[in-house]
Amino acid sequence: MNECGANGQEKYYVKSVMKAIDLLLCFSYQSEWTINELSRELCMNRSTVNRLLISLGAKGFLVRDPESGKYRLGLKIIEVAANLLNQMDIRKTAAPVLKELSAKCYETVDLAIWYEDQTLFIDHLESPHQVKVVSFVGQRMPAHCNAPGKVFLANLPPAELRRVLAKGLEKCTPNTVTDPAVLIKELEEIKRSDVAFDFEEHSLEISACASPIRDFRAQVVAAVSIVGPSSRINEKLKDHLAVLVKEAAKEISLRLGYQISN
Repeated sequence: MNECGANGQEKYYVKSVMKAIDLLLCFSYQSEWTINELSRELCMNRSTVNRLLISLGAKGFLVRDPESGKYRLGLKIIEVAANLLNQMDIRKTAAPVLKELSAKCYETVDLAIWYEDQTLFIDHLESPHQVKVVSFVGQRMPAHCNAPGKVFLANLPPAELRRVLAKGLEKCTPNTVTDPAVLIKELEEIKRSDVAFDFEEHSLEISACASPIRDFRAQVVAAVSIVGPSSRINEKLKDHLAVLVKEAAKEISLRLGYQISN
């Protein structure tokens, strides 16, 4: 193994631990795996994969479906992730404001951060409506086709924005904006107004609006959004929802120490 890597720590790596981590990472992009599938995916022999699966299963990180024989993530993952999320000050600070916003709009409310050039959802409250959008903590989305993602893109430095857009704009629905010039024009308006909309750009029949959350440095560190069926989140209600989401984002920002300039 090369001992002169980027951080100079490779010589201390435990190979079996690194293999176990690589195996767990497979579950970040596919929810269930068989032993043979993992063996092919990781280029490991079947017996090694089997030992790793048994070990991770013994600690609750993986569980095996007795009928299909496939493995999926166990509850221990949730415990570890929940502990991390509870350490995030922004999540704690935003919680009461999200609750108030949910009570005002009666739609699903999400809290998201910018992570690896994508939107990462770190908290949510579900709508009381029977027909609603169900999101989940840990969900990631391409930034260009959802409201909070557009908030982040609108507030990136120009060079950083060009780098992200150069990766390409995936077309998720017929409404997804895939022309960089058109998107940039929309982002300019978002930066001016502090509100972004997504009308069925990531998923059909689902729309959303979002606003940026700033910290004491005036940096955009998160976004709060309202998401629901397009029958309820539409052009007729966009102004009303924009006011609600902007008020919530402003309140969270103030609690994080943001100073509003006159």
